[in-house]
Amino acid sequence: MEHNTKKSQETHKRKPHPNSFIIVTLLVAVFGCQAQSCQPANNDQIIKTGPDVRANLVFFFKKGTTSDEILEFQRTVIGISNEKTAGYASLPGVMTTVAIEVNGYNGEAINFKPNATEEQRAFVKNRVVESPLIYRVYENVVPDEIKDLPDAKDIEKVNSNRTPDARPTREPIKGVITPNP
Repeated sequence: MEHNTKKSQETHKRKPHPNSFIIVTLLVAVFGCQAQSCQPANNDQIIKTGPDVRANLVFFFKKGTTSDEILEFQRTVIGISNEKTAGYASLPGVMTTVAIEVNGYNGEAINFKPNATEEQRAFVKNRVVESPLIYRVYENVVPDEIKDLPDAKDIEKVNSNRTPDARPTREPIKGVITPNP
């Protein structure tokens, strides 16, 4: 009788399901690939931006420019507006745009893609310079190192000596593009 009991125990042992090997292999492959996708690629490059980093094009809006005017400028001058949404895309050649503020002037710093053509760079620069909202434009500068923007005290002095219809003078400064008044 013992012989029969052993044989019945052997027959009741579970055999692995024929597809279990395939399932385990797929799970290992999926989780292995997922873990690799979380690793940075060797050709990824960290791009630093900010007011303390050199920018290809830096510009400041005139005092009194509203946030709505700045948004519209971003959508239509340095961007391509999307008619279906309120969003916009960057102009060709633009890599990053960062909002900045110096001496109470709101502005933006733009860096171009390394492969941006001279035509793309000139197109963006000309659109910025021609905007009536722009006070001053700089090329290849660190925004935090710009020292020639007047602060509020300087503006009060200038305004106190001006007749109501006088316009500010725009003298060219090295590295500065002076927009049309």
